[in-house]
Amino acid sequence: MLTLTPAPAGSPVMSLTVQSPGLACSWSAPLRVAAPGTVGLDPSSVTSGAPPTCSPGARSTLRLLPDGSLVRELENSASAPLTYRRR
Repeated sequence: MLTLTPAPAGSPVMSLTVQSPGLACSWSAPLRVAAPGTVGLDPSSVTSGAPPTCSPGARSTLRLLPDGSLVRELENSASAPLTYRRR
């Protein structure tokens, strides 16, 4: 579950929790100044869980799409952007 909370730059605004068989991790990331129309996140830190399955994440950028889904692009990553949808 991804949760975003309004706060000033430098404050934690994102929390992400993943629970699945063999994986239980939580992360937090602070807000950074980003380009207009996007939300920037500084690198995430692990708040719950242990390596190697739970590791900090890179800086990222969030964009809200017209269909209401949220795309998270990790900087300097070869991985495809992550897409989150409301339940």
